[in-house]
Amino acid sequence: MPTCAPALSTPRLPLSHFWQAWFRRLLGSPSYQELDAEAATAPPGADGLVLLEHFQGRRTPPDGQSRGALAGLSLAHSRGTVWRAVLEGVALGMRAVLDAADEGGAAATPPFRIEDISIAGGACRSELWLQIHADVLGRELVITEGATDACVLGSAVLAAIGTRRFDDLDSAAAAMVRTARVVRPGPNATAYDSLRRRYAALYPALVPIHHAVAAEAEAKGEGDGKGARAEGEPAGARAAAPTDQAPRASSPSPPTVVACSVLAADQCSLGADTSAALDAGCEWIHVDMSDNGRYAPGVVTLGVPQVAALARAFPDTLVDVHAAVSDPYALVDSLCAAGAGQISFMIDAVAEEDAAPGGKDGAARPSLPREAAGLAGVIRARGVRAGVSVIAGRDEVSVDSACALAAAGMVDCVNVLAVEPSVGGQTLRPVALDVVRRLRAAAPAIDIQIDGGVCPDNATACRAAGANILVAGTAVFGAPADQRLAVVAALRGM
Repeated sequence: MPTCAPALSTPRLPLSHFWQAWFRRLLGSPSYQELDAEAATAPPGADGLVLLEHFQGRRTPPDGQSRGALAGLSLAHSRGTVWRAVLEGVALGMRAVLDAADEGGAAATPPFRIEDISIAGGACRSELWLQIHADVLGRELVITEGATDACVLGSAVLAAIGTRRFDDLDSAAAAMVRTARVVRPGPNATAYDSLRRRYAALYPALVPIHHAVAAEAEAKGEGDGKGARAEGEPAGARAAAPTDQAPRASSPSPPTVVACSVLAADQCSLGADTSAALDAGCEWIHVDMSDNGRYAPGVVTLGVPQVAALARAFPDTLVDVHAAVSDPYALVDSLCAAGAGQISFMIDAVAEEDAAPGGKDGAARPSLPREAAGLAGVIRARGVRAGVSVIAGRDEVSVDSACALAAAGMVDCVNVLAVEPSVGGQTLRPVALDVVRRLRAAAPAIDIQIDGGVCPDNATACRAAGANILVAGTAVFGAPADQRLAVVAALRGM
């Protein structure tokens, strides 16, 4: 029977990559190649180290209050040994997912089992990563030609169908998607049996501690956003999108992310400035796009070429695009091909032409949620996270529609603009916090951005309201270089 499974990792989706990049920074920001070379000298099982990879919560079964742990650490362990434990921890977490799938498949009619897994994205560049996963999962990993540019290949397949070169997706994929090689479990596969047992014992041993910490934080009313969505739970592209499940009312907020808004960077040194912000602890790159239209008259900001350049320069970092443009449909294909990891569009930009125009008076636009969900679906079908954006204090109908979409799991993120679009250096409007509270009440597990005027002085209020993605431009890039690390830590609440 045909076999299939979602790709294990892609460089711009919010799965294990982001905490791996964080871990790499903790180790001094060496290259992944250096770390892999050192990890390859350590034996399977990393000399007794076991990593519980719940830095964003537990995936299977979901537990947003669980946290990561590195057990067995001693002074004898090297950087390479720690990195091997990181890679093995990712693989062990995926093995838990596959074991759950196998259990469900065995009870299905007819029964099924995932026999091989297709890999796409940056993971294909690491031979060690691939072999560890094949060994731990006990499955063959299929790497297709051009796997590191899977989005481009997928776009080409869709283009071939659109130009009638092929009649349907199956025939186009059969002709254009070809297997380059297969990574099979090696002699080390059996060596991971004991590691799997130790890994399985960690969660039940630590869960009382993690849940007690979460309960204490909730009792204090800290609302600091450190409650994590389980890694495989809805967040969107994060199966193409980890937001395929409806959020649960009892779910804690997703983890806090600081996104550097490059609108405030030195545009003559965009790459260097962005790199410095990431080194200071920012996890996403936020790009504001404006087309001199109704959202930001007289303002033209960054475009597709800058998105592509940032995605090439920082392939392991999510490039978050806020498209404050009049026709977001026109940009989807080019932004996806450029490497955007998330695209958020103004929710009222997709209202049907025969609908009431809406605006500050909040005129009825019954088609708005449907039209916005349609565009979000187009974006997510390309393997990119989709978000909608609302301007706080301007249009209540847009906010209501965003709440409905978020509650239904039809978008991965809601961007709450606390200022006017695409102009840096403004002051955060307090009404934005009210909008964030409404959204968080409607969708406890979704990602909520607060964008504009965010700084250390108001970050605590932003997090307490329920925002877990803090977009900061002037606060980060306007700070002296030797203070940026402290600024980002303060934004995160550390």
